[in-house]
Amino acid sequence: MPDPKANASILVFAANPDPGLEEVVMRLFPRTPVHQQPFELAEWLALSQTNDLLGLIVDAESLRISDLRAIEAGLSAHPAQPWCILLVGDRGLVGYESICQVPKLRLLPLPWTPAGLQQAVQSLPSATAPPSATDDSFLEGLVETLRDPLTSISGYLQLLENQNEEQLQGLIHPALEATEQIGTQLEFLQLATADIYPHIAPIDLKNFCAELADLALEQNLVLDLDCSPKLFVDADIRFLKAAVQCAILLLQRFGPGGPIQLRSWQEKEAILLSCSMAPPQNPVAHPLAPPVYLQQLFLRLAEKAPAQVHVEHLEGGIPLRLELRW
Repeated sequence: MPDPKANASILVFAANPDPGLEEVVMRLFPRTPVHQQPFELAEWLALSQTNDLLGLIVDAESLRISDLRAIEAGLSAHPAQPWCILLVGDRGLVGYESICQVPKLRLLPLPWTPAGLQQAVQSLPSATAPPSATDDSFLEGLVETLRDPLTSISGYLQLLENQNEEQLQGLIHPALEATEQIGTQLEFLQLATADIYPHIAPIDLKNFCAELADLALEQNLVLDLDCSPKLFVDADIRFLKAAVQCAILLLQRFGPGGPIQLRSWQEKEAILLSCSMAPPQNPVAHPLAPPVYLQQLFLRLAEKAPAQVHVEHLEGGIPLRLELRW
């Protein structure tokens, strides 16, 4: 990715906040401040005369043509020539076509995806690949996630050597659960990393959530369902199912505690599916942040579904809400 400059920042201009977009940008530029805000002409005129701007991400569909022309003029005259990723929707470039002449400009069609944004960043001058799901933190988290069930299985097998037949059932059941947990994790990992051609089809979210609740019940986990009827999204059910199951596992193991709610609803023109826990009344005494691997796995699976993502945390990195949006 472009080399960060000291004290430089990245601005995201959008009429409506998109926390998922901001989170992905922060992940791609972990050492650079990222600020998402509505476009203000006076502030932009001041910024366009300083060296404190590394790059821009502009939701062109939500801004006025006059604002986009002002952005174009500022970028063309900027002394440090910051890069710009322009999110372009159905309106296209009508009325401000000359922005294509701006140096270091990349166009990204809406709806944006984490993969598309990463590719746009990688294509910028002096770009190097952002951390991927195969970096050290991802692999370290994977090892730690699988180590616990493997250790459990080893312990149960050692205990089985000296147990009579009546005591075997109490040890076999948890050993089988640990084995199933490993299998599920490896299945998620294969889907997230394999080059699998997606099969997009309409999915009824209410039926989908009901099926997930039945699967969770088989593992003695009760999900609180709140799903609106007749909501359909176009997605690959393999990736969508794995993403939501990964979100459930993330909350189950590292959330603040309490029931897990699986909810689907429509908000204006968007359809949302969220997996969440209620915020605790008191701060968590000893917060245990999830391994980087598990949240990255959720993000990769959601990206392949495909869906936009929004994740909310409590202090200490504790996951509270994982949301998919179409």
